[in-house]
Amino acid sequence: MKISVIIPTFNRKAKLIRTLDSIKRSTFPLKDFEVIIIDDGSSDDTGQIIKNYPKDKLNLTYYCQVNQGPAKARNVGVELAKAAIVLFCGDDTLFHKNLLKRHYELHKENKGIAVLGLCLWDEHLDVDRFMRYIAPNGFQYNYSLIDNKEDAGFSFFYTCNISLEKRWFNFAKFDTSFTDAAYEDIDLGYMLEKKGLKIHYCEDAIVYHSHKYDPESFYKRMEKVGKNAEVYFRKHKDLKSKDMKSDAFPGSLHIIKLIFGILAKSMIIKEINIERHWFFNIFYNKFKGILLKRKEY
Repeated sequence: MKISVIIPTFNRKAKLIRTLDSIKRSTFPLKDFEVIIIDDGSSDDTGQIIKNYPKDKLNLTYYCQVNQGPAKARNVGVELAKAAIVLFCGDDTLFHKNLLKRHYELHKENKGIAVLGLCLWDEHLDVDRFMRYIAPNGFQYNYSLIDNKEDAGFSFFYTCNISLEKRWFNFAKFDTSFTDAAYEDIDLGYMLEKKGLKIHYCEDAIVYHSHKYDPESFYKRMEKVGKNAEVYFRKHKDLKSKDMKSDAFPGSLHIIKLIFGILAKSMIIKEINIERHWFFNIFYNKFKGILLKRKEY
């Protein structure tokens, strides 16, 4: 066993089946990898669907936990993993046929690294202008900011498509105080970078993100991102951030949120520059999430 693929899932049985079907088409020998599905308390019949999935095509393990979030799910997946290398992906990602092959080749050539692959949109989604605005070089993922492909930096610890040796989890695990899928991956990346981990970016190790976003659904996500950002920067007070560190705007973040809210609602801006309109709405909702989380402390 060379690679353990770890997939947390929650109420996405149809997308999960598409993910598994794409993995079956891999050029990497089926005997050399396993797929571990951690069901984070789905209320649909995900468990039954997976139990009926053809086991002769994939080395498949299914584990169901009480809903505790993706951080806990990934930690459980690592504990169950039999291979020396673990690969994280989403339950809404489709594998390029050479994905596993490229991850494994990079690990053979470079010991002690993480391999970050590229996440592109699944073109079957009818990808529109907004989706191209947020990824792959925007607010969802931004690969254009990678300056050094052999040391991308901890902020690119994207669990949609990243692999590393299981032994790194002797140093740190995903922090379960991050209840949503935001910043729990960057948090782990930061802790492991301090232990010497470097992230190598491999742009031909590709997954395709099969998740439709419109502005309103993404704004809701950004509110959750803001909440987890507050957790992250309270935990790591040594890090600096212009917009999210807990004490970056003492007494003034409410004013900044108000200003961004006014700009976000401006019909003039929306008519003149739709991307600027999206920008103000994205940051307004992020700031909203930060302030909501602060009330809990």
